[in-house]
Amino acid sequence: MQIKDRPYIRDYINSIEQSFPINDWKIGGVCIWPFIRIRLYLHLVYLYEGNATTVGAKKTENSIETSIKKLGSTLWKFVNLMPAAIKYKWWLKTIKSKELLFVGNDAHRETIDGERYNRFFDVLIDEHSLHNKTAFMEYGTPSPIKKHNDSLSIGYWRGMENFKSYWFLKAKLGFRKTKFKKELTGFNDFVAFLKANEDTKGFVKSIKGIFAYIPKTMLFFGEVLDRIEPQKIMTLCYYSLEPMVLVAVANQKCIDTYEMQHGPQTRDHLAYGSWSQVPDSGYFALPRSYWCWDKNSIKAVSEWADKIQSESYKIFVGGNPWIDYWRNKVNDFQFKDYVLYSLQPGILKINELFFPALVECIRSQKFKWFIRLHPRQGGEKEMIINFLKEKDIFDLVNIEDATYNPLPLVLVNSIFHLTHFSGTAIEAGLLGKRSIILNEIGRVAFKQLIEKDGLAHFLDFKSEDFEQEFNALSKKLLTHSDVNLQVKDTAEVNHFLGI
Repeated sequence: MQIKDRPYIRDYINSIEQSFPINDWKIGGVCIWPFIRIRLYLHLVYLYEGNATTVGAKKTENSIETSIKKLGSTLWKFVNLMPAAIKYKWWLKTIKSKELLFVGNDAHRETIDGERYNRFFDVLIDEHSLHNKTAFMEYGTPSPIKKHNDSLSIGYWRGMENFKSYWFLKAKLGFRKTKFKKELTGFNDFVAFLKANEDTKGFVKSIKGIFAYIPKTMLFFGEVLDRIEPQKIMTLCYYSLEPMVLVAVANQKCIDTYEMQHGPQTRDHLAYGSWSQVPDSGYFALPRSYWCWDKNSIKAVSEWADKIQSESYKIFVGGNPWIDYWRNKVNDFQFKDYVLYSLQPGILKINELFFPALVECIRSQKFKWFIRLHPRQGGEKEMIINFLKEKDIFDLVNIEDATYNPLPLVLVNSIFHLTHFSGTAIEAGLLGKRSIILNEIGRVAFKQLIEKDGLAHFLDFKSEDFEQEFNALSKKLLTHSDVNLQVKDTAEVNHFLGI
């Protein structure tokens, strides 16, 4: 196997779907192929694009069990586990019934007036006065900064950590009886297939972690949902393991599940596109409704969902709440007329983010430059600053105001926008701002913006003539466009909101 690009990875995984009985692999009645497919896709993407890792259940999943085993004394184990198990049951009782459950991550927040503000959900909650019927669950690493609408949070992390102790204690006392039947016809052949390939054999060890993770997390979310009793659930980035299990359990319980778009949705992003063997009844692990930002974003999902005879899936344009919110606010930003460059985390090395030709463009001082870090790049900030200082251009850029002000405000005051393949290109388009796409991945992801809407232009960062091409293109990007990408399906939006 010679990985060439993301379309190659897509085709490779689609060939697996044609070659193995993927829909026969189930745990507790939930088909596990969506979990494996997305983790395998991410594994290969990171492997090919320079950030090789094994993507499976979190490394910390067994940390409690491991640390407890090291304690040595059975009595000591029970002394420590029993209070946590009791706390878990008490925590469950504190959860109140709510009509709507929003599920996100701190990475989807921005700090405004000293509070962490969810860019999509808090807007809907405040604008439509949904506070009394809403609960909020947040996975991922929590921030020490106070969250906006914090009173709506059910304290997911406290519950999950105590649940792990509860789960382990039940096993030691012999009270844990598995209720999750495994159906894995032909699965060993699939594992042998992965082991025979140099690029996928390292992924095999992730499967064991996924198998261990799904049953206990299904039990946890099953108990949580029985307490909340939501009618609808909306997630951001559903394909992270925690929300994916939550979605599966919710669909089993016939709760309406929605995914709010948070970035590009393309045929080559295998959480959203190119599903080739979805059964007519659908996959429990996939949200049933997709709230998209604009008309171009619905295509990746509709290409496969429209083929399902039972109409299990719904895709609609609900707009981008964060863009709408700032579009209607008074624009009092103190900075104007700069070029905004949105960075990507992880995959691209720093010398690719700031390649020599771009450094020269910044050094020329033809424009003021705003450099916006991705929410997951906080740990890379000092490294980026030091790199820019080494290139003697740090004093020519503004990172602080670009990063720590709301994206729509920073976008709307820019002249134009650059990115490799960040979803900020879509958000720029919604504001009528044009983007320069620097990477082949972005050229594929934003094909409609480039070829149809004229709101993005491709300029390969590897081009030997990049500086000259950038200077020529920038002269054409000094006017705004009146293209309207966002025509909302108001009926679907109101249905979700219950208004």
